[in-house]
Amino acid sequence: MKKRWRNAGLYVLLAVVVIAVGTAFLDRPDPANAPRTLRYSDFVEAVEGNEVSRVLIAPDRGTAQVVENNGQRAVVNLAPDKDLLKLLEDHKVDIAVEPSRQAQPWQQAIGSLIFPLLLLGGLFF
Repeated sequence: MKKRWRNAGLYVLLAVVVIAVGTAFLDRPDPANAPRTLRYSDFVEAVEGNEVSRVLIAPDRGTAQVVENNGQRAVVNLAPDKDLLKLLEDHKVDIAVEPSRQAQPWQQAIGSLIFPLLLLGGLFF
């Protein structure tokens, strides 16, 4: 009976590894549709040149999604600049702030417990 559980545990572990590896390789964004990355200095120049229509700031990631007047999208890593909001307001750029995403408590608990439980299960079966 123990051998049966050990084999079942190995198959479950193998399935988890295959799913994790498959997700890592197959869940990549399409580079053709991915927004381009702007340097911060280029972003400031675009704002000063009135080439930016909208900015979506994600403070927890330190990035902003930029929509230019021609509809093209870009991502910029934000520098700690106190004058950025004033610059955006002076050039009449639509500013939005993305709320930070927080995982549910049960998701955090499962995420932190699954690896130790798998290790313990592998030791005993």
